[in-house]
Amino acid sequence: MHGDVKRAACRVGGLVTLCARLDFRGIVYEDNFHKHTSYVIPGWRVDGEHCVVLLSSINLVINWYRATSEFQEKGGPIFAIDHTYKMDGSQSPHVAVNIVGPHQSVHRIAFGVVSSESAEMTQYVFRCVRQHAEDVVEWYAGNALPV
Repeated sequence: MHGDVKRAACRVGGLVTLCARLDFRGIVYEDNFHKHTSYVIPGWRVDGEHCVVLLSSINLVINWYRATSEFQEKGGPIFAIDHTYKMDGSQSPHVAVNIVGPHQSVHRIAFGVVSSESAEMTQYVFRCVRQHAEDVVEWYAGNALPV
């Protein structure tokens, strides 16, 4: 029993360390950061009860802005969150976050692991990704970067 607890603590501790190291709020200031650098979206949670770790890049997040701008007058895009527990046979708890245009064009915004496919978890994922997308667009505009 002690070994199981120790192994679980190592996995959680390793994931927390990874998230802290790759969190957008820190990695964005590194010299080698660019629009295709993968990072962890702020709002990640890893504890005994919840696990939410979402990965993205500036290029992927800007897809949200582009789709929102392009399709606003055509009914707007749809924010799609897909829990893929049942799709891959491994029962791995992962999620894909996409934006879907009116012509069914799909662009990935983020992907990651979650501990549940509950409505509460889905709403939390939505809020984290949307807030991060809004923050990135504001950051881009503030630094006069082309979108």
